[in-house]
Amino acid sequence: MSYSGRPFFRIPRPLLLEGGVESKTIAAPITIVDKDSLFQIIDGGGSNRDVTLPPEKSGRVYYIANVGASHNLDLKKDDGSAIGSIAHSTNAWVVCDGTDWFIL
Repeated sequence: MSYSGRPFFRIPRPLLLEGGVESKTIAAPITIVDKDSLFQIIDGGGSNRDVTLPPEKSGRVYYIANVGASHNLDLKKDDGSAIGSIAHSTNAWVVCDGTDWFIL
């Protein structure tokens, strides 16, 4: 789906995303849900950790930073199938087209 063709929406001031950033160290697999923040800063606590994304919905997007000193964050769909991994000390945008998730 593309945009409607209507004029651009302009934001004439700095953008503030109230509650838009979550920073956490995890000790077990986690599942991101709709109420979770757009920006996820995650330390896997010294192990590879599974991060399950919510069900596919067109336009859904998350920015995930793996701030751990070692190990990967292994991204999965809500059905448990693998999407890919984010290596330690790296980050990625994760976007959905309504059918599948993609790591950018």
